[in-house]
Amino acid sequence: FEFIMNYKSYILCINDFKSLEYAKECLNSCIEHKVHAETFLGFSGLSIQQVDNELNLKHSPSAKKVEWTSEYNCDLGHIRIWERIVESGMVGVVFEHDAIVKHNFDDLEVKDEEIVFLGPRVENRSDYEYPEGETLTYHQVTKFEGAHAYAITPNTARYLLVRCIVTGK
Repeated sequence: FEFIMNYKSYILCINDFKSLEYAKECLNSCIEHKVHAETFLGFSGLSIQQVDNELNLKHSPSAKKVEWTSEYNCDLGHIRIWERIVESGMVGVVFEHDAIVKHNFDDLEVKDEEIVFLGPRVENRSDYEYPEGETLTYHQVTKFEGAHAYAITPNTARYLLVRCIVTGK
């Protein structure tokens, strides 16, 4: 079938059985709602030094903690998607591998300097359903899981790239 859209979508996953299975379900939910999404293979297992090298960064002494390695790998995946959004010149919709799409985004309006949050992390697919008109309640958590899906313009992606990649020059 043909997709008509004013945005590009990316599903961020890693080369791991569980992640690829989640991404497949995410892609199926995209197809169900006529959202064209490209699977984007992110990074895993890189040391902080390798992430710095990938980004051409001076190694930061404060970033030597091993426990942050997976978060840096995840960040690098998002950064690479932001670069694609800039190159495409189109609004980018970014899904974590286990996001479930519940509708298309043909009416999505995203302005520069906005990050449009498209949905929270939930325990299972049915948790995305809640009664229409019901307000959401936010609960404090000990670990931030990230925006499970978000949309940004190419200009916002460019801004994020400039703000998060410090070259040390």
